[in-house]
Amino acid sequence: MTRPTSPEDLMKLQQESLAAAVRFAQLTVEASQKLLGVQLDAARHAVEAGTRNIDALSKVTTPEDAVALRAELAEQAVQQALDYSESVYSVAAELQDRFGKLVEERMGAATSDLEGTMAKLLDAAPPGAAAAADAVRHAMLASQSAFQDMTRTSRQMSELARSGVKAASDATVAAAKAARKR
Repeated sequence: MTRPTSPEDLMKLQQESLAAAVRFAQLTVEASQKLLGVQLDAARHAVEAGTRNIDALSKVTTPEDAVALRAELAEQAVQQALDYSESVYSVAAELQDRFGKLVEERMGAATSDLEGTMAKLLDAAPPGAAAAADAVRHAMLASQSAFQDMTRTSRQMSELARSGVKAASDATVAAAKAARKR
């Protein structure tokens, strides 16, 4: 609703706005819960890895074993850091997608309301204003197309960023494994 013209319109606008605010809050709480889960898992894995590392260190008997263990522990630390980063990034990317869809939905509703209002105004335009009315219609179509293009580009950039993070993560793991083999 672009401009409430009656108490019912105002009430509808308030309800829609409240529902959107609640959905934004729910998304934020869900993302916070997921991040807390990621952090708890990371802490649990760190404690488990620390226990294993202490056990492995107690069994080292030669300098060669110490060097090999150091390389293995470094690789494990890199992998754990990458896993944690990927998990956090995944939660953030999911939240971004869900926020984007909600914003897109709200923008779509606002655009639809605006188009309805504009159609009524243009239909009520005085005779001889057809050229101006057509110009307004074309401008509205162009802005709608631009918004759709922006949304599509944003999604593509998000997917590109995800692919880049995954590729960098995989390359780092491969480099750590290669360094360990040397």
